[in-house]
Amino acid sequence: MKTRKPGRPRTRQPDLLVFNTQMSRKAKLRLKALAQLEDKAAYIVLEDAFWYRWKDLPEATRGAAELIASTVEQATRGEPDPE
Repeated sequence: MKTRKPGRPRTRQPDLLVFNTQMSRKAKLRLKALAQLEDKAAYIVLEDAFWYRWKDLPEATRGAAELIASTVEQATRGEPDPE
């Protein structure tokens, strides 16, 4: 039987998208260490960190980012602009 690598999921959840990133060696090692300590997959630790950062954004910045994100979502779905 295969042993599970700490910080890695057994299978990818179907509702998640693949996202590749580049990190410094120091950041990657600490991400993996934190994932092991929290007994979570590294991508969960990374996503949690993103949402903490998102919540700390000033309202104007978050609003602008939401507008950009919704525009991109509409364009990728092929929906007309809601004007």
